[in-house]
Amino acid sequence: MKALTAAFLAGFILFSSTVLGQDKATGAPGGIVLPQGYQYQSMHGTDSWPGKIWKKDRLTIEHDIGPFAGQVDEHKDKWYYLRFSKEQQGGQVMYWGFTVPGFWPTRSHHRLPKSEEELSRLDKKWPKQLWVKFPCYANFWTTVKSQAEFDEALHILRTFRCDKIGYQ
Repeated sequence: MKALTAAFLAGFILFSSTVLGQDKATGAPGGIVLPQGYQYQSMHGTDSWPGKIWKKDRLTIEHDIGPFAGQVDEHKDKWYYLRFSKEQQGGQVMYWGFTVPGFWPTRSHHRLPKSEEELSRLDKKWPKQLWVKFPCYANFWTTVKSQAEFDEALHILRTFRCDKIGYQ
């Protein structure tokens, strides 16, 4: 009986985050405003809500949203990225960082810079794996190949709202 109750609860959480959290016009999570030409595709996850935002021959931003997607930990996460920043967007906080493309953000996969000079040099190298996290268990990532793509990805993700994903 407990297993059945747990399965029902997990299914309800996934259903509510998938259906209630989608923007009716675009289907994008958290009310994300898609620039012209961008599309959204929801995917099916086991314990969270994955999906992607993309435009042909441009950025592809993937996401994982839900209680099992992982919570941002500002004090721990800042040590796993080459650059880590916190932005206040009204009453909401957004964190972003970048690391070596193709790797999870972890010290075991890349060497962190030893000086601000070395970090500045790395800031000028492309591509970068950009990670954007919100405190409501919403994580986004993409590979950016230029400053313009970096700015475009942040512009799109700054429209995400935790209060529009269907659970808190």
